[in-house]
This record gives sequence, structure tokens and C-alpha cells, in this order.
Amino acid sequence: AKLASLFGMDQAAIRGNESFQYTAPKQPKKASAHAGPPSQKPAPPPEAPAVLLATAVLAFRYVNGQYVKQGKLGAAVLGNHANREYKILLYASQQKQVTSARIHPGFTLTVHPGNYGSFYDDQRQNWSVMFESEKAAMDFCKEVCVAKGNGAPSLDSVVIQDLVLGEGQAVETGDSLEVAYTGWLLQNHTIGQVFDSNVNKDKLLRLKLGAGKVIKGWEEGMVGMKKGGRRLLCVPPSLAYGAQGIPSRIPADSTLVFETEIRRVKFAKDAGTDRLGAGSRDSAAPSPAPSVDSLGSETHLQPLASTPPKPGDLPLRAKSNSLSEQLTNPDATKAKLISRMAKMGQPMLPFLTGAVSSQPDSSDSEMEDPSMSRVKEHPSTAAPQPVAMAAGPPASVQVSPHPLPGVSASSAALLPISMTTAHPQPVMPGSAHAFQSYPYAQSSVSPSQLQAVYPAQTVPYQAPGDITSFLMTEARQYNTEIRLAVGKVADKVDQLASKVDDMQKQGGVSLGLSSMSMETAMIMHNIQRIIQENECLKKEVFEKSARIEEQNRKIGELLNQNQRYVEQSNLLMEQRNDSLKNTSEQNQARVLQAEQDKHALPQELGWDQVRVTEELSAATARVSQLQLEVTSHQQRDMELRSQLSAALQDAEKYSAQISTLQAQLAELGETSARAQAQYRAEKQRRKDLEVRAANQEEELQDLRAEKEGLDRALADRKRKWAEERRRQEEELEEARRSNQQELDYLRAQLRRARTSTDQATAEQMAQLQTDLEAEWQAKCDRQLAAAREQHGRQLAELTEQRDGLEQKLAQLQDKLSALKQARDSGEQQLLKQQETGEELQALRDEYSSLQESTVAMRQRLEARVASLETKLVEQTQLDTAGEVKRVMNGVFQSLRGQFDLQETYTGGAVLGVLVNTIKVGLPSTS
Repeated sequence: AKLASLFGMDQAAIRGNESFQYTAPKQPKKASAHAGPPSQKPAPPPEAPAVLLATAVLAFRYVNGQYVKQGKLGAAVLGNHANREYKILLYASQQKQVTSARIHPGFTLTVHPGNYGSFYDDQRQNWSVMFESEKAAMDFCKEVCVAKGNGAPSLDSVVIQDLVLGEGQAVETGDSLEVAYTGWLLQNHTIGQVFDSNVNKDKLLRLKLGAGKVIKGWEEGMVGMKKGGRRLLCVPPSLAYGAQGIPSRIPADSTLVFETEIRRVKFAKDAGTDRLGAGSRDSAAPSPAPSVDSLGSETHLQPLASTPPKPGDLPLRAKSNSLSEQLTNPDATKAKLISRMAKMGQPMLPFLTGAVSSQPDSSDSEMEDPSMSRVKEHPSTAAPQPVAMAAGPPASVQVSPHPLPGVSASSAALLPISMTTAHPQPVMPGSAHAFQSYPYAQSSVSPSQLQAVYPAQTVPYQAPGDITSFLMTEARQYNTEIRLAVGKVADKVDQLASKVDDMQKQGGVSLGLSSMSMETAMIMHNIQRIIQENECLKKEVFEKSARIEEQNRKIGELLNQNQRYVEQSNLLMEQRNDSLKNTSEQNQARVLQAEQDKHALPQELGWDQVRVTEELSAATARVSQLQLEVTSHQQRDMELRSQLSAALQDAEKYSAQISTLQAQLAELGETSARAQAQYRAEKQRRKDLEVRAANQEEELQDLRAEKEGLDRALADRKRKWAEERRRQEEELEEARRSNQQELDYLRAQLRRARTSTDQATAEQMAQLQTDLEAEWQAKCDRQLAAAREQHGRQLAELTEQRDGLEQKLAQLQDKLSALKQARDSGEQQLLKQQETGEELQALRDEYSSLQESTVAMRQRLEARVASLETKLVEQTQLDTAGEVKRVMNGVFQSLRGQFDLQETYTGGAVLGVLVNTIKVGLPSTS
């Protein structure tokens, strides 16, 4: 009865049993042309654009008739050479995009004086940016010009871009010029090999516009330039040398890039006046606001209808959303982690297309420039100021292809050279740009479905290319951060060394002994502690870097294993679905045949029913087995995702530790700077003490010499005074002797007269004796008074001289004692300073060794980063499909040997066998 009811369910309809009908999950390839757009396979997502050039700018946005300052932003030129898509991106931080502007042949980047440039973004918003230097502005304009040339589907006109504005009148057809130029080949979508230049030559190229003496691209591209201006020309082959080329210099059908500068100009309407020299640049103050004429010109030059994006080029947010929708997981933590990974995408540059705030986040900005003083010259909000300049020429000139004129001239870069017997030499390709980002690949697999017999199964599949690119980019970011930190430390050390050298050359202001703020021993202790902590931090940074690299390697291996397992699971499920489909079709055919033969062969009905029932049971058992296998693969996928989550958490933890170490390294750098400043102060104090000691020693020598001179003068004065006194005493004694002799003579005459004469004579003699005695007494008194007066005068003078010399001697002795004390203290301080100098010399040696180790470490890190970038580029280019299939086939063979098709297993037993197979068999397979 049951068999009869089984075959009698759809007896009225010849359609057969609905339980055995197969519905394909997607339309067959042959019917895809008639199925319409919904059945078409979506185009694969495009690769992420590469960073062609990145620099720091000061941005201004034109709002309500004035420019509003947006702060310091990053400006990057992004490009995808495969899709010919290029754009300018202004961003504030890793995850914060400010605006973007697509670069197409009609895009206009207007150059203004003072390193300013203005453009319109995709929302028709005018932006003005100020570059840090003229070289940065020129490099940015060059990249934009090359991107405009690469973005054209078929380049048939000259692409021009002004690099530096000139002055005066714009040149026109018929004007005579003297030009300095450099020519490159456009190779691999970038500026390649230089094939001709006259920049370093004395002779300039003379030409006349419109005379046909140079290539057609120059005739078209140089119109509108000014004296002293510089312009970049991207000349297509049809306006250069075409299919002929120049042997050994320019290959056939080569696009050429020229940088031209007008040195001298002679206008056709001003014949006879030759204005020489490039002239001075515009001296007006730079302003971010262009003139009204330039704004009108820029508005006119923008294309009316931009090229629409391709149907397969989905925005990045759409990619991220599709990735998040594929990662269906009930675990909230895991879903949050996967969503965050999908949103991050390329962490080096933000590509989110949502509306963001225009104010920059200075704390997250990677481009921190200490030279912000030049930014302060411009107010944050200023009214538009007219700029003394004319509107630039059109961005591109539409011309039809012209044949190459066969003319002769001196320049090899502009004129066709006659064919010689020399064979053309191969041209080396141009060097590729650095900072190439990794492709953002994404794929999805939709498993087949069986209705009724095999329920619909949705296999969550995580795009391995996205996560691999993300993890590799994170590793690259960690290495870059470490390299930047080491570079900052090295720069600070170089600055400290240069400042120390400058201080040693220039000297400093004398600082007193009382200005010492820290003892030398304490300074030495702090410096040694800083050096030790710096070494420890360096070791920790190296260890963390090694651990991060190991974790990244393990994460990559886990991702590769996950990808291989998922692809093998999908392959196995497709094979099972194909086999089930074939089996169901055969069973359906048999059932139909049995229904048709039901009435004709009633005696064989029972046997057919039994056989069909057995086949149905076998198919049901097969379906159950496949469901168990799918469940096991899903569990394996969950385990791999949990391991991936743990690895990502470890990576985040290591990133936090690296940030902490970098902060500690910055603090140590500041402490080292303070220690260096204290070292310079102590060294200057030592020099001052040495100078003071030398000055005091000189003063002591001078005082000693003066004392010796005064001592000699005093001795001479004493000797002269003694001689004078002795002479005066001798003269006085001589006078006394002469007077005594005369007195004796007179007395003798008196005695003779007394004896020989009478009384009168005696009286006369007495009177004569009295007169002579009185006269002699008066004479003696006068001589004695004169001698005493002279002696008193000389004695007073000598006494005054003696008193003055004694006072000077006392003063010199006081000064001598003070100088001795100062010399003793100076000698003690000099000894201390010598000891400090020896310790500081040892510190300087350690500082030199630290600087050398820092330079070596920076070189090793740069080499490591370069090798990692090379490896990542090679890894992104490898096709891992074969490897994944091989590994998953090995896993399937291992699992097939562990199970019996006729047995039933519990979920725990199946899970244990899967874990054992993965732990034991997977390493040998990989």
C-alpha cells in the first residue's frame, strides 16, 4: 500500500514526483544569455588603487565667498593602472577621509604663487592647498599630469600641466623662444628613462612657435606659457615620433613626457625688443583665494559630463558590506571583529565614501610637521584676495593626429633623427613608485542546493584576499611605525649632536658657580639610567617586532588553511551535488519508466518497487552523510575563525605594547635632551671657571711684579737717604774740625799777644776774640740751622714715601691673600670640572656608540621593511588556488579513511576525528 501510494501521488500529472525534482542554484552557462541581467555573474571587484604620491599640505575650503582653513591634511594621488582610474585624496588620518577628486583628461589643477594649488572635488567644491615647498608642489603637479595622461582611454592630444607660473604676456604662435627642457619616456604608466636634456648645458634650444621646426606636441603644448614659467607636457605618439621613433633612444609608438622652462622670449609683435632672463617671481603675498577670473576659468574647463563608473566597479563601502553579509555568525563578538576588519580594508589610506567632517584630527594624523610657523602667517578665515595672475590655459587641447614633419634641427629630443646603421638599444623601464598598496580582492562562492531531497545549505565563506591584505597591511603598518619611531629618535639625536657642536663653536654666556642646578654625579647617574632604559626599550621593541612577525606569519598560515578548507569543502559539495543530481535524475527517469510500465508489467511491480525503495534509502543515507560532512566542515571553519580572532587580539595587544614602548622611547628622548642641555651648561661653567682662574693668575702675576718694583724703589730711596745723611754728617764734622782749628789758632795768637804786648794790646785782643767768637758762633748757628732744615725736609719726604709704600704693600698683601684663596677654590673647582669632563667624555663616547647603533638599527629596519614589501608584493601575485585544492584533497583523503559509510557517529566523535586529522595530518600536508 505504501509503495502504491508512493507511485500514485502524481498519477494525474506526468511531471513526476516533486521530491526528486532538481532545481539548480544558478542558471546554466548556456542559458545565461537569455536569462537577463539578474542571472549574469557579477563582475569581480576592482583592485584597490595604489598610492602614487603622498605629501602634507595646508588645506583651505571655499565657503560663502571666502577660504576657510581646514588645517594640516595629507594629500595623495591614487591610481589603478588596470582600470585607468586616478583620483586626488585629502585625508586627516588613517580612517578619516576629507574629500576626493577624480582625475580625468579634463581635470584642472590650477597653480598659484606661493606654492598654492586649487581644484574642484567630485562634489564641485573648490579647494586650495599650500605645499611645504616648491619641489613638493612640482612633484604633485607632475603626478597629476601623468595620471591625466594615463586616465585617457586613447591619448590623442597633448596633456599639459603648469608647474611654475611665469610673468608677463603669454606666448602665442609666431613668438621666438629659448627653452630649457628634459625629456622622459612614459614607461609602465610612470615617468621612466631620460632620453634627452639640455638643462646642464650652456646652449638653450631656440625655436619659433608655428614654424614646424619641432614636434607637433611642442607646438600645441607651449602655447600660453609665460616667461620664466615651467610646464609638463605629456605628448602622445601621434604628436611626437609615431611608429618611426628614434633608434637607440625612443622606441616606436612611445608616449613622451617633457618638462619645459622658457628662459628667453621674443614676441612677434614686439620685434626688436629682446627681453632676457627668467624675471622675478610675483612678490605679492600668497593667498589661498584665486582671482575671480581664475575661478571662472576653472569652472569653464571642467567637463560637462564626467565618465560614469563601470558597472563592475563597486564602491569600497559596498565591498565591505557584502563581505560583512557573507560572514554570518551568531556570535556577537566574532561578528563585531569581522565587521571591523571589513571596514578597515586598507588601513594606510582611508577610502570610505561617506560624508566626514572637514576638520582635521591632529591627534590621529600621521603627518606631523614641526614647521608650523609658516602656517600661522595665513588667517583661518580670510576674505578672497585677488591674485595678480591670469587664468591658466586649457588643461588639454583637442587636436587631430598630424604626420611627423621631416625637418632638421640640433635637438635630439624634438627633431626626427635620420636612420643609421646602429641597432636600437632596449630601453630600461622606469622605476616603479614606492608605497604601492596591496590589492583588495574579494570573491564569493554560492553552493548548490537540492530541494526536498537535499535541503538548502548556505556555507559562510570569508573572502581570504581581504583578510590577507588587511593583515599584511597591518604588519607593514607596525613595521612602518617602528621605523618612524626609530627615525624620530635618530633625528633627535642628530639635532642634539648638531646643537652640541654649535655650542662648542659659538661658546656661551658666562654662568656663575651659583647657577648649578644639579650635581655632576646626579647628571651622570640620570644619563646612565636613560641609556640603560633606552637599550632595554630597544630590546623590547625588537622582541615585540619578532613576535608580531611570528604572529602575522601564523595568521597568514591560518588564513591560507581556512581558504583551502573552504574551497575544498565547496568543491566537495559541488561534486556531491553533481552526483546527487545525476542520481536523482536517474531515479526520476526510473520512476517515470516504472509508472509507464506499471500497467504493462504488473507482475514485476513489486520487484521494481523494492529496488526503487532500496535506491531511495541509499540516496537518503548518502544525503545524511553529506550533511554530516558539511557540519564537520562548518565546525572546522568556526574553529579556524576562533583561532583567527585570537591571533588578531594578540596582534592588537602587541600593537598597544608597541605604542606604549614608543611613548616611553619619546620620554627617554626628552630626558636625554634635558641631560644633554645640563651637560652643555656644566661644560660652559667649566670653561668660565677656567677663564676666571686664568684671569686671576694674570692679575696675581701683575701684582707680584708691581710689589717687586715698589720694593726695589723703597730700597733705592733708603740707600739714597742713608748716603745723604752720611754726607751731611761728614760735612758738619768737617766744618766743626775747621772751626776748631781756627779757634785753636786764634787762642794761640791770643796767648802770644798776652805775653808780648801791653794792656791795650790785651784789650784789643780780647775785643777781637769776642768779635771773632760772636761771628763764628753766628756762622755756626746759620750752618747748623740750614743743615737741620734740609735734614728735616728730606726726613719728611722719606717718611711720606715710606708711609705710601707701606699702604701699597698692605693692599698688595690683601690682594695676594684674596687671590690665593680664589686660586685655591678655583683649583678645587677645576679639579671637579676635570673629573666631570672625564665622565662627560665617557658619556659622549657612549652617546656616539648609541647613535651608531641607532643608525645601524634604522638601516636594518629599512632593509627589513623593503624585503617585507617585496615579499608581500610577490605573495599577492601568487595564485593559491592549486595549493588550496591540494591541501583540501589531502584532508579529504585523511577523513575518508577515518569513517565508514555504513556506520553512524555522534557529533563529538566526528569532531574529535576532525581535530585529530587537522592537528596530525595538516602539517605534513602543508
